[in-house]
Amino acid sequence: HFLHAISLDHGEPLIQRDDDKEETVRKRLTLYHSQTQPVAGYFQRISLKSPNSLPKVTKINGAQPPLVVCEQIFSFLSE
Repeated sequence: HFLHAISLDHGEPLIQRDDDKEETVRKRLTLYHSQTQPVAGYFQRISLKSPNSLPKVTKINGAQPPLVVCEQIFSFLSE
C-alpha cells in the first residue's frame, strides 16, 4: 500500500504526481512483466549461448548508490 508522506524538510504533504500513483506503478509493472522481461530473457539466453557475440547482456542492481551503478555500467561496456 502506498502511504501519504510528509516532507521531513518542510513538514508539508508531499505532492504525488500521476506517474507516482499506485495504479500507474501497477500498470508499469504489469507491462514490464508481460513485455520487457521476456525480451530481456531472450537476449540473455542468446548472450549465454555465445558469450563473445552481440548482444551482450548483464544484470545490474539499480538500487545501489548511483556511482556504483554507473561504475558497473561503464565496466560492462568496456569489456
